[in-house]
Amino acid sequence: MSIREPEAIDEGLVELVESLDPNPAYVAGGRWDILHANRAAHLLFADFDSRRGHERNMLWYYLAEPAARALYVDWEAEAIAQLGHFREDYEKWSADPRFDDLLERIFAVTPQARTWWEERRGVDTPRNGIKEIRLADGRLVSLRQLVMSTLDDPDIQVVCYFADIDDSDYGDDIEGLLED
Repeated sequence: MSIREPEAIDEGLVELVESLDPNPAYVAGGRWDILHANRAAHLLFADFDSRRGHERNMLWYYLAEPAARALYVDWEAEAIAQLGHFREDYEKWSADPRFDDLLERIFAVTPQARTWWEERRGVDTPRNGIKEIRLADGRLVSLRQLVMSTLDDPDIQVVCYFADIDDSDYGDDIEGLLED
């Protein structure tokens, strides 16, 4: 395949992501650029609306942002897993130089990511599951991540997070967690 065309989403996906608030949710394209994120996702991750270029990308966030290192309890395992998932998309679009540009920028900031990439680490990690995170106030919480693809363009993904119902410390009040 050649170059991935610029991506756009319809209002239906925007409405879906917005309706999931106060649960963090976002839409990512084939190169993991953030196409839309709700308020809770901006609070949990970053204000993607104010970012441009490679900084508006979820792989960049996972691997190059200091905030991600602080957010994920086991950042290295999370970073390796996400890099493995990205490899699947990269292999579909490897002729698109924007993928290589993103990876080279990440490798420049996080050199160990090049080793993980070359060793093909994290390839078999499931996309859905529990994410252990550390909030800004130091509290540790578990969130369930659900990743869904759209039928019209399977490379477009909706990613959402829900409170782990087994964690009795905070129930399903994600909004309260993010705004404390």
